[in-house]
Amino acid sequence: MAKIGSFAGVIFEVSSQKVLTFDEFEREGESRWHEHEIVGRKPAPEFLGPGLERIKFVVKVSSFLGVNPADVIRKLRAARDSGVYSKFIIGSSPISTSSWVLTELREIHKTRGANGLLVSADLELTLVEYPEPYKPTSAASKPKPPPPKTNTSKKGPIGKVIVKVGMLNLRSGPSLKAKIVRVLRKGQAYKVYGTVKTDITWYKLGGGTYVSANPKYVRFEKM
Repeated sequence: MAKIGSFAGVIFEVSSQKVLTFDEFEREGESRWHEHEIVGRKPAPEFLGPGLERIKFVVKVSSFLGVNPADVIRKLRAARDSGVYSKFIIGSSPISTSSWVLTELREIHKTRGANGLLVSADLELTLVEYPEPYKPTSAASKPKPPPPKTNTSKKGPIGKVIVKVGMLNLRSGPSLKAKIVRVLRKGQAYKVYGTVKTDITWYKLGGGTYVSANPKYVRFEKM
């Protein structure tokens, strides 16, 4: 017996008595970006991180090849309907560090025999990556202290901003590439000491930090 791999309790193998394998294997993925709108110019993209990968492949099951189609279909339906996640193994190793969930199962019942028993079928599977839960390190789990309350402007604050969205990045400089100091939360208010226009328009806050001036994210009020 030559074992090809496994997923969700289904073992893919080839031997003189049994042939259960897959073909038309496709794997795709994309990165995640957010576009900041800029009046009169093209938007400025900000990289957020990698997106989830997807896998598609076809499994041909046939009793003529030593496989019980109904048994394989039952296992795959259970995996799809229970939301269970599993490693996808090819050869002797998983194809990624992440697990995978079966989100779509299309069954093409091709042949039935006596008493309506399913003899052969083509199964089209779609799997979506299920990353391991994020586990912050002890250093990262500690709350970061607020930025120092240093007035970096001789003229004092010109107003304040109130965060309108659930999370908003506070950066160390007026750039989408600047380091994220911490994440601001909806409803929080901060003094503004000026505005800076680079890739987008920024509000300058205390401690040499900056936040996007996009009205979608913050509301500005004069003092």
